[in-house]
Amino acid sequence: MDHSMALKIIKNVEKYREAAKLEINVLEKLADKDPDCIHLCVKMLDWFDYHGHMCIAFEMLGLSVFDFLKDNSYQPYPLDQVRHIGYQLCYSVKFLHDNKLTHTDLKPENILFVDSDYDLVYSNKKRREVKRVKCTDVRLIDFGSATFDHEHHSTIVSTRHYRAPEVILGKMYPGFCFYKLFCMTCTSTMKNHVL
Repeated sequence: MDHSMALKIIKNVEKYREAAKLEINVLEKLADKDPDCIHLCVKMLDWFDYHGHMCIAFEMLGLSVFDFLKDNSYQPYPLDQVRHIGYQLCYSVKFLHDNKLTHTDLKPENILFVDSDYDLVYSNKKRREVKRVKCTDVRLIDFGSATFDHEHHSTIVSTRHYRAPEVILGKMYPGFCFYKLFCMTCTSTMKNHVL
């Protein structure tokens, strides 16, 4: 093997194995629709069963948007970086929706930088050096709870902290991904803590 990869190992428990098979199905369909990954969804390289444990090999990526923020003492991303990340997310979510697929779990933890290398820059406000990610190219990950429009939709979708009001009220609405995008970019910007 001449390159690194990330390996997701799913425990040999039937309900987890079934969820892994659903995720693999989604990832295979995404690869058919977008073989060059221009729509910014993580690329599955392969999958296999190891003694009942489902294993999915992915391209190697950097830290999540959330983990970089946490490692940087929650120093907010600059507005130009927020715009670029937000644009990419809208582009990726539009591709999913055009293909009748809903991610259902958009959150900063499921948005990974392609490369999380950074520069140290001095912050006058913090009076110390802070990290600034060099490249804000991102990939959307974790399609384990994604659903196609024609499939049964669970009433419990997304991580509780990021759940849209209509989902909480049991009134599924196809635009809830955009609610989550708005919450991750605009609302947090107003608090000066972006993403």
